Amino acid sequence: MNIEKHVIETSKKHKEKPEIIFQNFIESIYQLNATTTYNIKYKYLEAEQLEFRLLLLRAVRENPFTDVLGEAMMNIISFDKKSLGQCMSPSDISNLMGRIQAEFHLRNNPNKQKINFGDDTGCGTGGLVLSALGRLMKSNAKTLNIFINDIDAMMVKIALIQLQYNDGIHNPDKAKEVNIIAYNGNALTGYDKPENLVFHPNPRLIREPYVKGYYEHIDQLQREDVFSTLLNRFKNTEQQTNKAA
Repeated sequence: MNIEKHVIETSKKHKEKPEIIFQNFIESIYQLNATTTYNIKYKYLEAEQLEFRLLLLRAVRENPFTDVLGEAMMNIISFDKKSLGQCMSPSDISNLMGRIQAEFHLRNNPNKQKINFGDDTGCGTGGLVLSALGRLMKSNAKTLNIFINDIDAMMVKIALIQLQYNDGIHNPDKAKEVNIIAYNGNALTGYDKPENLVFHPNPRLIREPYVKGYYEHIDQLQREDVFSTLLNRFKNTEQQTNKAA
């Protein structure tokens, strides 16, 4: 079974449109990767989401640095983004541009230990950046910093997930440090604003509502735990003082 077929079968099972199922898979995996958990509203898809992740894992392993989710999306969703001014580039064009970008970095800085690259004008589902990453994984650089942005939140999350999976599968020994910074903003008016940050190596900087809420909750629990520990210490000290008296 492939990703597309799995989404369609899941949509029939739950009597929802395939595009809704696909979007829910992407959103829950994004949340899972950023926080290790996801919104309870996706609980009904738990088994199917696990299968989706396994299929994605296999697809990425068999097709390194390829836009497998973008290809599946085009067959699942009725793509009409004219209102956002979007146009999905053909995969061969994205791959070529990605290789050109990577070669530009390598020829100008053959011994550079840190390379910054990406697609901040509208990364779509990440075809260009994936292609560039595949080439730069073979470079001498020890650190790869990737910057992506898209006006469509689902698009940038699809690109992010594919970058994460490719890094995890094709950089297993972490020979390279791969850092991803992702924004959901308008490239024409300025996307690189804190409120547009949907992924960062420091997750507490992420402003996406679910992720932001998760870490605020974690921080609150930690503060309560510290307060509780201090309170218990105070009580123990007070009890010892009373006994001594």
